[in-house]
Amino acid sequence: MLTKLMDIRDSDIEEGLVTAAKLVEAYGDDYWPIFEKLEKELDKRQSRVLKIRARLRSRRNAKLIKRKY
Repeated sequence: MLTKLMDIRDSDIEEGLVTAAKLVEAYGDDYWPIFEKLEKELDKRQSRVLKIRARLRSRRNAKLIKRKY
């Protein structure tokens, strides 16, 4: 059975990155695409979290400003 992408934790991807880095170091650039794909996925996830937090923060700030006036 295939695992859903969201069932994979960021820590799983980070472990995969370490493994892929070791493969690139030991066996060459044939494994680089795996490293790059994992890195892009982790960056995408982290960017999404940052965007959500920023939006929620700005919304809370807007509510505080409205209450002030």
